Amino acid sequence: MGTTVEFNIPIGNKSAAVVGKICDIAESEVSRLDIMLSIFDKFSTVSKINNDYKKSIVKVPLELFQLVKRAKEYFMVTQGLFDITVCPLTEIWGFGPKKEGRPNIQTISKTLEYIGLDKIELDEQNGTLIFKDPRVKIDFGGIAKGYAVDQTVAIFKRRNVTNGLINMGGDLYCMGTNSYNKDWSIGIKDPENKDKILARLKIRDKAVATSGNYENFYIYNKKRYTHIINPKSGYTVLNNLMSVTIIADDCTTADALATAVFVLGESKGLALIEKLADIECLLVVKRGNRQDILMSKGMERYVGK
Repeated sequence: MGTTVEFNIPIGNKSAAVVGKICDIAESEVSRLDIMLSIFDKFSTVSKINNDYKKSIVKVPLELFQLVKRAKEYFMVTQGLFDITVCPLTEIWGFGPKKEGRPNIQTISKTLEYIGLDKIELDEQNGTLIFKDPRVKIDFGGIAKGYAVDQTVAIFKRRNVTNGLINMGGDLYCMGTNSYNKDWSIGIKDPENKDKILARLKIRDKAVATSGNYENFYIYNKKRYTHIINPKSGYTVLNNLMSVTIIADDCTTADALATAVFVLGESKGLALIEKLADIECLLVVKRGNRQDILMSKGMERYVGK
């Protein structure tokens, strides 16, 4: 998934060997999901679907079908700003397997013709995806890490591991407590200085996901192009948000909403989160030469002193 995977498990009443074996199982699960979901592996399940240029009705594994169904829910909640069909736009902007980069307005307009999760219908009875346009491609990059976190958390819990931190490139889940029997402490990095922590969150039995414009980008003619793309306009997102951190009950949800809020911007993004139950967010906003931190109404209870 193009990132590091970390399992931080307090030994507790289990031996290091037993915990190590469980971590091996969890690692294998992440590899399995990577093989299914990665757009950078031409042999992955998703890549085979995307590369079928005559596709119409496609039978997919039940797990992938359910993931598309879940993505549809996020698509509706965010009014289309979380969209797994953004893959062709990702490619033409140079962030996908085909690194084209900096498309012209005509290319963007043409590509937008086959962007939109409403162009895929779900046949529940037969477990098939119905593509209204064979040019549609899917990319789970916006939720793959979050989903992998949730799946590994389930593995640990089924084996009676109740305390631990599962971290996949900043998408994480905090199970129970740390080695000191306290809430897990999660640092929010300064987007302009990775050695500096802007805030600390105290988290227990919650997921945290952060989306930002400071990790995956390139600069051309003194202009920054980020990997986060607005699926409606077709352009990379350019606003004053530097990072978005979401707290939710599961990491798949946190991952999806972090992306959507970043596209929405500070005002509309906060408004969306305030409408959703049991979801909180922290935004790092750039205003001239200074940074501001904005939070949803319920976020303060997670901010450590």
